[in-house]
Amino acid sequence: MNSVRGKLKTTLVGYGFVLPALVILALFTIYPMLRVIQYSFLQWDIMGSKHWIGLGNYLALLHDSTFLRAIANTIVYAALSLIFIYTASLLGAVLMNQSLRGQSIFRTSYFLPSLIPTVAIGLAWQGIFDPSNGLLNTLLRFLGLNSLALQWLANPKTALYCVIFVNIWQWWGYNMMLFLAGLQTISNDIIEAARVDGASAFTTFFRITWPLLRPVSIVVIVTTIIGSFKAFDLVYVMTGGGPFEKSTVIVLDLFQQGFQFMKFGYASAMSVVLLIIVLIWSGLQMWFSRTDAE
Repeated sequence: MNSVRGKLKTTLVGYGFVLPALVILALFTIYPMLRVIQYSFLQWDIMGSKHWIGLGNYLALLHDSTFLRAIANTIVYAALSLIFIYTASLLGAVLMNQSLRGQSIFRTSYFLPSLIPTVAIGLAWQGIFDPSNGLLNTLLRFLGLNSLALQWLANPKTALYCVIFVNIWQWWGYNMMLFLAGLQTISNDIIEAARVDGASAFTTFFRITWPLLRPVSIVVIVTTIIGSFKAFDLVYVMTGGGPFEKSTVIVLDLFQQGFQFMKFGYASAMSVVLLIIVLIWSGLQMWFSRTDAE
């Protein structure tokens, strides 16, 4: 009997410590999420009355060319960001794991962009891409490559890719540090044993080192994709979604519908669709990772 009471007391104490966090989670995450789902079934411009329209907002999204274009742009943004951030951060971590002079300086300089506010980075790169006095075009003209000096952020063919490049530049160093931490947890005995058995550096990396970095790889992949689908501030500062909606992403379109056109019900439906996309992606990633582990 005393043991049962002791276990019950321990359980209640544990729940008591967890309760404040659960209350905060419920108030600031779960409740707003449920309200957004409710608003997605309404026609509401915040100034007038609310009208229940059921799936009307979701059906309208299927015929909204701007939203469909935003989804396509976001997928391109996420895919290219993932490919280049993953590759650059992994290669950078392998290099930084070697005994190099000035290693700490390089690590700090590569990691530093992730600490700078994204708005400040967007403004700085907006100046670099400026067609008249920007550093990039000035350098190209100095080198005699006038034909390559473009209006980078005003060109429908280059605007989105410029933003993607800046996103890669900002976050590859952060993910490099994650890979570097993973590399430093791998025992040198395993690598030395492979070399004694005659494995080349190429084989050692792809058959031993890279598979052992799988937990870090999952973190990098999931956070990069989710971060890309939530992209807003960098796009808003650098291009505003233009030109001709060529760089509009989902969250930017959501912001415009909700806070510029005051279509709060419609914007709520967009946010629910975005939530579903992220949940599906996260679920698939977890399923594939579990399947690989088995």
